[in-house]
Amino acid sequence: MGAPATYPHAYVRGGTTKLLTLCRPATGQLWAEPVTHAPNAVLHPWLQRELTKILASRPAAEPVDAEATRAAWAVWQAGLNAPFTLPSALRPQRVLLV
Repeated sequence: MGAPATYPHAYVRGGTTKLLTLCRPATGQLWAEPVTHAPNAVLHPWLQRELTKILASRPAAEPVDAEATRAAWAVWQAGLNAPFTLPSALRPQRVLLV
């Protein structure tokens, strides 16, 4: 009583810092980057750069066998009340796990 309000010793002027992390459970690798702001964007620019580097190190995408994919899709959807539809052109897929 009678004393001014003070900030705790851990308080640092300039706001808080956020820590963006990217984890790859298959290898245990972890990337981290401190940022002062993380807007509600689809992907933070740092995460975009890191994911682009990871994808560049992977082998090129293999073409997708559209007929086999559509057949597997039809079998999977056999029991659904409201089936999903696939786009007419399927994009090639990359495998990230080693």
